Amino acid sequence: MTVFNKHFLRTVGLLLIFTAFRSDSNFGQPVALRRDSLIRSRGISETNQFKEIHKSVYLNYDDQLRPTEWIIYKSEGGQWLPWRHHLVEFDPEEAQVSLRHIQQWQNATQTWVDYQWESMVYNENGELVSKEIAQAPSPGMPLENREMWFCAYNEEQNKISSTYFIWSGTDWVNKTRQLWKYNDQEKVTEQLNQQFSEAEWVNLSRRTWNYDPNNRLLANIDQQIWDQGSQEWINQTRRNYTSNSSARWTSFTIQNWNDSLLSWINEERVAFNYQPNSGQMNSRVKQLWDGENWVNHLRSSIQKEDTMVTGYVERDTSGSWWLAQRFRVVYDQMDLPLRSQGWQDWNDEQQVWVNNRNTSKLEHFWNSSITSNAPALQLANPCQIPNPYPLNQSFDCPDLEAGATYQIRLYSLTGQQVMEKTILGNSNLALEGSLPFGMYVMTWHHKNQLIHIRRLVITP
Repeated sequence: MTVFNKHFLRTVGLLLIFTAFRSDSNFGQPVALRRDSLIRSRGISETNQFKEIHKSVYLNYDDQLRPTEWIIYKSEGGQWLPWRHHLVEFDPEEAQVSLRHIQQWQNATQTWVDYQWESMVYNENGELVSKEIAQAPSPGMPLENREMWFCAYNEEQNKISSTYFIWSGTDWVNKTRQLWKYNDQEKVTEQLNQQFSEAEWVNLSRRTWNYDPNNRLLANIDQQIWDQGSQEWINQTRRNYTSNSSARWTSFTIQNWNDSLLSWINEERVAFNYQPNSGQMNSRVKQLWDGENWVNHLRSSIQKEDTMVTGYVERDTSGSWWLAQRFRVVYDQMDLPLRSQGWQDWNDEQQVWVNNRNTSKLEHFWNSSITSNAPALQLANPCQIPNPYPLNQSFDCPDLEAGATYQIRLYSLTGQQVMEKTILGNSNLALEGSLPFGMYVMTWHHKNQLIHIRRLVITP
């Protein structure tokens, strides 16, 4: 089962509140609206045609227009056949999904039967404390415990551990865990990965973050693996970062450790180019090390035209740039997403964009009656985050109250929550992780109240 199917429209799905992406847009009054359905299609290789795969139809909402029930259909033989039935409940205090019940259609009985059950528990700060998953061994059979995660946080509300358990048939058994450390500025300094073996936790790998002592900006990240025989950490890769006076990255270099030479060897480099006035990113260029020089490889950029946002990737194989791929999102005049598709390949011979085996398309259908009773947003721009945004790039939030706690959440255009982070006001932070290029919706929350929302492009 694909990641898309497993997590399809899990959290805000139907309630997407958008503000405009363009610099001249008004962030003051959001518009709450309800999505009727969503169709996902897969591209047919070497053509510009698509084959429909899944359709989600939304049936019920709560009084805040959040989805509580929807059905996912799959396309077979030109017909939409029922496939998955989703039922969700929300935590009344934290306004997040606390229970998710997924059923699967059984043709033999023509009924919905249990497939998966998920339960989430949050603390008073809205941070996930535990998540438990039960699944049916096969559709129609009783649900059985399968997986569980438990998370712990320090007094500053930074996550310090995440432990993963599996069900043995009689009890929960330790499987793996991650441990985090932070410095005095609450910036992460270490992420340790361990597995449970023979009644003890055994090291697997770790990442360590080092910061420039003068400006406290990220200097490098080292990746190491644990050698059980020598009981030592073995170097694997390193990322070295450079930044400008605005704390924006100007480049990062990836190096691999050479055991024979006992030194770091260049592998690739990414350079960032910004607009001189706004500071927004124009493009990023990826270069490869040929043993003596840096050689151009890929260049990515974002173009915004009225109701269309397009991401382009160019390649350099002979000393000049040529079009390679694109990703496109189309909006209506109210800034509602209508269609997103990509990646597509440029066919230079035919001078057209064509699909590859990974190309997909999402088509969004909205209710004609727009609800405009959403609360006004409290802040115009709480964080100075570059847009497009490269993951792990640090940014400041000077307009957030110092010492106060806020939640930042990131959603895909399908409504799937892909990231959540608790921060303190007036602090420097970064969104860490790995996400595919594309458009996302970013929200800021304080005491369970939405205070800001914007669209954010994550760059490759």
